[in-house]
Amino acid sequence: MVVSGLDVVARLQDHQSNLHPAVARPRVRLVALPPPCALPVVGGEAYLAARSQALAGLAQALGGGDGPVPIVDLAAAEVSLRAVLDAKDPPIVLVGATDQPGWARLVRFTAKSAVRGLGPEVGWLCQDPLNPGGPAGRPLRPGQRWMGWYLAEPGGAVPDCERRVLLLVGASDGDPAQWTEPLVASGREVVALARDDANEMGNWAGWLPPEGRFGSAVGARIRATWQRAWSGASSLDGVRLAAIGFDPTLEAALANASSVPARARSPTRALLVAVTGLDGSGKTTQVQRLVAALTAAGYRVAALKPYRQGEFLRLADELGARTRCG
Repeated sequence: MVVSGLDVVARLQDHQSNLHPAVARPRVRLVALPPPCALPVVGGEAYLAARSQALAGLAQALGGGDGPVPIVDLAAAEVSLRAVLDAKDPPIVLVGATDQPGWARLVRFTAKSAVRGLGPEVGWLCQDPLNPGGPAGRPLRPGQRWMGWYLAEPGGAVPDCERRVLLLVGASDGDPAQWTEPLVASGREVVALARDDANEMGNWAGWLPPEGRFGSAVGARIRATWQRAWSGASSLDGVRLAAIGFDPTLEAALANASSVPARARSPTRALLVAVTGLDGSGKTTQVQRLVAALTAAGYRVAALKPYRQGEFLRLADELGARTRCG
């Protein structure tokens, strides 16, 4: 269309080419907690690739028409936990809280921005949220495939064509070796996973049945059999760490003072210091010395032993039994 020698279409295109719409600020950040320890061991590169794909899809869904929201993967070595927690906006959407309850508490209670979850999450042994070929939340059950593995249960039939087998073994099934050895003898690659349908073990799901946490003869026997089961699959001392509920990665993050934002202290508020350790390790002696030193410095100090009665006592006894037998 030409009007009085003016090419309106061309001029309109020139005008539009000079328009630069403002970049929309992301409404949220997607913060992905590290995966449970068994997943990289069992799933390998296939799992890591599927995890990245799933996070990218989730970021796109959260961003809508404005494009994907930023992804902050706490499993990445280059990510600064301090920077994540210090940022006041945008709000955080947390993924992986059920599998990593300790990490989830750290983020929720120390982040300066608002934190919300993804809604009803369940652990990875109860669903398959990262399977590109199936619907999110599909239950993981014997007879299905996951990341190139065929899922089976003790005594269940395994098709001849399946050469990689994940065996879901519960505490009542006994020693995993009695179920894995016949499959290995047939030329298959086999890994036994501890069944934990309620996801009681959190980060250590798959390493040890929940019954193996306790300081009883049965618990000791379960730990011994699973220690042997994992000895050829991973150098990580996962059974012992699972029994005492210890996550070295999380502890390293907590121990690094630069990772957790400092909280301003009011001079009128009390400071709570917790001293923990095994029975007979010298806690009482050290606390007495600390009380004496702080009192001499002019502080008002009170020492309490709340775990010596009721539920605290039962919890302390249980934790002590797990550690002594671990």
